Amino acid sequence: MHYRFICFVCNHWLFFFIMIFYGQNTQAQIVNIEKERIKIHDSIGILGKVSATMNITKNKNLLVNADFNPHLQYKNRKHILLAVAQIEYAALDKKMLSSGGFVHLRYNYALYRNMKAECFTQIQYNKVWNMPLRFLLGAGPRFKLLDIQKNRFYFGPLYMYEMQEVKTDNYTQHNHRMSAYLSWNMDINNQLFFSGTVYYQPLLIGFQNYRITSLGELSIAVSKHFTFDNRFTIIFDQTQTTDVPIQTYRYTAGLGYKF
Repeated sequence: MHYRFICFVCNHWLFFFIMIFYGQNTQAQIVNIEKERIKIHDSIGILGKVSATMNITKNKNLLVNADFNPHLQYKNRKHILLAVAQIEYAALDKKMLSSGGFVHLRYNYALYRNMKAECFTQIQYNKVWNMPLRFLLGAGPRFKLLDIQKNRFYFGPLYMYEMQEVKTDNYTQHNHRMSAYLSWNMDINNQLFFSGTVYYQPLLIGFQNYRITSLGELSIAVSKHFTFDNRFTIIFDQTQTTDVPIQTYRYTAGLGYKF
């Protein structure tokens, strides 16, 4: 009865996530590392995935939107090494609407059955946010809270150092933040996989300065190697950074290739 109740809640929350995120649009960029590693968490060795989207629309105006996301992972019994990158671009009549990218490296080491130590680093830029450079470095524990009937829950309370250049004010921020996340992953069936993650990133010396990010992905397997990926994001940003919108949305869809 306990397992059935949890699965009932998980199935209904899945549709809640989709209804909130589906069809939204944004100019922001956020990195969801959870959805990158969870899909192949049971595999040993070197694996990878490349996904890309491109849309060109021409009526009275010309709209171009493109996104490229390579992913490489190595795993053995105790170690996981993950490398992810992304480049995105959007323009309307040759006027840039969105331009950004990142490179993210993450390492996990299994300490116990349900606990890992992890560290990460990231370099990112976003021209729309007037952010020429953002550098992250962090570490902390990762816990598996629950793993039943194709539902898995993870929690990570990490420390994160953040260095960010702000172009409009011509200065560089140096921040120390908590980067906590709660992640839920669900194998709906052999063709459908869902992952949802919520991040909370407040300043360690001022919790009124924070960022909350909720991300989800619904991945549909169309063949052994190809997937159709739907990704959705909502960001609430109270970091008080100049020219960064408080609330942003994003939805993308495209093909992925696994190898």
